[in-house]
Amino acid sequence: MIVRRPRDRDTGGTPGAETDAVHDDATAARRAESSEPAGRAESAESAEPTKTPGTPEPSEPPESAEPSEPAGSDETAESSVPAGGAAAGGVEAGGIGPVPERLLRPALWLLLGIAAVVLLVAARELPWLGGGVTETRLTGRELLRGLPLPALVAGALLLVVFVASVTLCVATDARLPGAALGAAVLTLYAAPVALGREPEAVGGAFYTETAGFLAEAAGLDGPGPLLRWAPLVLQLLCLVPLWALLAKAAGDRVSWQGRWGVLYLAAVAGWVWRAELAPLAPPLLLLLGLAALLLSLRRPVPASTPDGTEHHPHRTRPNGTSRD
Repeated sequence: MIVRRPRDRDTGGTPGAETDAVHDDATAARRAESSEPAGRAESAESAEPTKTPGTPEPSEPPESAEPSEPAGSDETAESSVPAGGAAAGGVEAGGIGPVPERLLRPALWLLLGIAAVVLLVAARELPWLGGGVTETRLTGRELLRGLPLPALVAGALLLVVFVASVTLCVATDARLPGAALGAAVLTLYAAPVALGREPEAVGGAFYTETAGFLAEAAGLDGPGPLLRWAPLVLQLLCLVPLWALLAKAAGDRVSWQGRWGVLYLAAVAGWVWRAELAPLAPPLLLLLGLAALLLSLRRPVPASTPDGTEHHPHRTRPNGTSRD
């Protein structure tokens, strides 16, 4: 704003001096307006903290520049993985993997059927009990010499199927190993009979009287057949509760292969000492059956929680309500 001063004639001022004063006032106003933003900038700079010489300035981390990936890079990476990678992972995690499992089990069932057919065909050429009955014990060498070669090959094939079903198959299905072991054990017990060896009769007054009573009830000629064949049948039946005991008592402490190994050893030992174990077959079967029944009725042990307290499973009624 320019202020014009009236001419002071008394002071003796000149016209040039009045013009200079007006010019000076305008110049001062313009300097005041131009110096205001500069002062603000200086005040802002003075508000910043003073920096000590030699102190490194904190550097802001540079923004991570993510490289732009071309479209389809994920598909390229996935396609670069070999097709057998997933299968190899399955082999390391669970044996031979799920894909060969679908081919292995049918192949083992086929081999089991072929071995059974070969045994039946080879057994027709053996004398059985019609070629002369003898009660002398049959040794292992006599068994190998008396059986034909196809029967020996079929018996070995049964053992191969049993071992493969226990060790190679991932699924814990008892049907295939049970069928293979059952066929092998039946072949062992039937081999002496096929070669004309009749089992010895069990002695003892209790067995004789019991067998006589059962023979009269069944209409048999005498207790002789029961005293000869019943102990062998009972010995074979002992393997069933023994497997149940191994599954219940051992649990996770014995592996799947270990259970079948124990059952196989028990079957072979029962065949080797079948004459000595014949009198013990009935009470042994009774004891194994009762033990398996008691273990099946036993309540599971409650699992302990990390804080030391026992965790009981939540029990519900059929209608869904809690029993606790």
